Amino acid sequence: MDQSCQKEKSTKVLEIENLVKEYLVKVSLVSKEPFRAVDRVSLKIPSGDTVGLVGESGCGKSTLAKCILNLTRVNSGKVIYDGEEIQNLSDSEFLPYREKMQMVFQSPLYSFNPMMKVGQALMDPLRMIRHLNHREREEMVEYYLNLVGLDPTEFVSKYPNEMSGGQLQRVGVARALAVEPEFVFLDEPTSALDMSIRGQIVNLLLELQEKQSVSYIFVSHDLRVVRYIANRVFVMYLGEIVESGSKEDVFERPLHPYSRGLLTATFLGSKRRTDKKIEIKGEVVQETNVGCKLYNRCSYAKDRCKEEKQELKDVEGGRLVRCWRALEI
Repeated sequence: MDQSCQKEKSTKVLEIENLVKEYLVKVSLVSKEPFRAVDRVSLKIPSGDTVGLVGESGCGKSTLAKCILNLTRVNSGKVIYDGEEIQNLSDSEFLPYREKMQMVFQSPLYSFNPMMKVGQALMDPLRMIRHLNHREREEMVEYYLNLVGLDPTEFVSKYPNEMSGGQLQRVGVARALAVEPEFVFLDEPTSALDMSIRGQIVNLLLELQEKQSVSYIFVSHDLRVVRYIANRVFVMYLGEIVESGSKEDVFERPLHPYSRGLLTATFLGSKRRTDKKIEIKGEVVQETNVGCKLYNRCSYAKDRCKEEKQELKDVEGGRLVRCWRALEI
């Protein structure tokens, strides 16, 4: 029963324009300061496309997902789906989009109801497909568990705490795909999987994308997986997009110091491994009153970087970089 072939290909586009999400952080007993977790992020994803989103933990990737899927309210900016603004919809108004837009969460154990068996957890979102009867929904549960390499007879009756992290991640992928969405935000969907299963899941995602024109934002610390699955790559640091371009551009010739540092850390390219100047120093720290957020960690920083706000600029025909020294270095 090839459920994924039943749906016509989508032509819808997701657009994000200058999205901002702030949280108030207590800095003393009497005052709070805004922490900008997502800082003027813009991107566009046509149907059937995959965008890779990379950056260290704490750079705002998961928060961006919650903003797109209306799981948290944005401070400003737009989320546009199929020409309609959806960022300020109420829960009831957003309900028709729940079937179309799905998410695979970074921490699978915390994304499942601990009192609900796996079969029930997969049945629950299928209620949105109103024309299916109970037996047809059960068949879909079995189909998608098989699709992600889990035996339905063994796993439908298990509780989340009876499963490994890798097994739960696969159930999370099955749950997101079961409603045949048009867009999926995949937040570290393969991090707890061994290499053989990781390849199977990635190939499954590509196969379904070909059949249904589903769009993905794919987040992963494994840049090799991002390089394999994504068409365009966005590099994020402390809420900002610091570089974007085709995967060939970003992986073969990264221009922002932070992008180059990420590639060094993952040993992509022997020349980058030996270039000590592109190593990123220290930990992710939210800097205030500096022009460039990477200033205190960047080997290429000048006084101007501390004083002057860095803007995302097109440096060579669609290649966007937030660094005034990008072409120089």
